[in-house]
Amino acid sequence: MKIGKECILFNAYRKKHPKIFWLIVALAILLPSISIGLELFVKDEYSLTVISDITSPLYNLIATIALIFAAKQSSRLSKRLALAWGMLAFAQFSFTLGDILWAVIELGLKSTPFPSIADGPYLLFYPLFFAGALLLPSKRLSPTEWLKRTLDLSIVMITAILGFWVYLIGPIIGTGTTSPFLETFLTAAYPVGDLLVFCALLIIIYYRSEKFILGSIWILAFGSIVMIVTDSIFSYQSLLGTYISGGVLDLGWILSYLLIAFAGVYQADAAQTYKEDATLPYMNLFIRERISQALAYTPYIWVVGAYYLLINYHYTESPINPDVLFVGVGCIIGLVIIRQIIALIENNHLLSNLRKALERGNLQASELNKSNQNLQQEIIRRERVEEQLLHDRSEERCAGKECRSRWS
Repeated sequence: MKIGKECILFNAYRKKHPKIFWLIVALAILLPSISIGLELFVKDEYSLTVISDITSPLYNLIATIALIFAAKQSSRLSKRLALAWGMLAFAQFSFTLGDILWAVIELGLKSTPFPSIADGPYLLFYPLFFAGALLLPSKRLSPTEWLKRTLDLSIVMITAILGFWVYLIGPIIGTGTTSPFLETFLTAAYPVGDLLVFCALLIIIYYRSEKFILGSIWILAFGSIVMIVTDSIFSYQSLLGTYISGGVLDLGWILSYLLIAFAGVYQADAAQTYKEDATLPYMNLFIRERISQALAYTPYIWVVGAYYLLINYHYTESPINPDVLFVGVGCIIGLVIIRQIIALIENNHLLSNLRKALERGNLQASELNKSNQNLQQEIIRRERVEEQLLHDRSEERCAGKECRSRWS
C-alpha cells in the first residue's frame, strides 16, 4: 500500500536519525536522572529551589527549539502544518519566559513568585497551545461522522470539566477563602487552562488528519498529559498551601518539556526524511486500527467516571454546588442517548441497505436462473435440430446408395 502526502505515520524502527534526534533522546534520559539524583541526595531546600529554577528554563528552551525545528521542516509538507507547529513553539516559548521570570523573582528578588508577573506568560501558553492544535490539519468527515465524533468529544470533555470542578475549581472558588482575589483567580485559572489543553488534545485525536505524523502527535499528547497532571497537583497543593518549589513535583514539568521536545524533533526528522513513494508499514496500519477501536469505547469509560463523581459527592462532604454536578451528569446522559440513537439509525440504515442488497442479489440470481433455464432449453432444442439434421443426412445417403445400386 502506498502513502501520499496525506498519510505519514509512526515509524519507530527507522535507524537513520539526525544527531539532534539522538541528543534529545540522551537528554530525555540523562537530565531527569540527574534531577532525581539531586532530589534524593541534596537535602537543602534552598539548593533544590536554585537547581529547579535554573534547569527548568533550560529544559523548556530545548522544547521550544525542537518545536521551531519541527515547524521549519514541516513547511515542506504543508504551510498550515508548519504554522501549527510554529504556534506550538510560540506557546512553549511563552512557558519558557514564565520560567525565566519565576527564577528571577524567586532567586534574584527573593520574593514569592506566585502570584507574580510570571503567571502572565504561563497562562498565555494555554490559548496559544489551543490555537496551534486548531491549526493542525483535520480530516474531512461526513456530517454523520462529524456529529458522532463531536458527541464523543463532548462526553469526554464534560466529564473532565466535572472532575476539575469537583476537585479543583469548585473548592478554590467556593470555600469562602480569605485569599486575595488575584491569588484565587490565578489558582483557578491554571485548571481552566489545563482543560483548554485537554480539549485541544481531544480535537487532535478525534479530528486527526492522515497528514499527521502519528508518532510525534502521540508523544506531544503524552507530554501534554504529564503537564496537565503536574499542573493539577500544583493547583491542589497551592490550594492547601503545601507546594514547595524545587520539590519532586517539578520533575513532572521537566518530563513534560522533554517529551514535547522529543515530539518536535521526531516531527522534524520524519518530515525531513519523508518520501512520497514510501510504503505504509503493517505496524502503522495495526496501530491506526487499534486507535479507532479504542476511541469508539472511550466515551463510555468516561461515563463511568461521571457516575463515580456522583457517588463520591454522595459519600463525602464537598463544598461545591451540587447543581453543576447534576446538570453536567444529566448532559452526559443526554449526549449518550443521542449517540445511541444515531448508532441505532445507522444500524437500521445498514440493515436496510443489506436487505436491499440481498433483494437485488436474489433478483439477479432469479434472473440468472431463468437465463440458465432458457439457455439449457436452447441447447436442448439445438441438439434436437442437429440430431434431425444428422438423421436427414443419413437418410439421404441411404437413398443415394439405393439409387446407385439400381442403376448398376
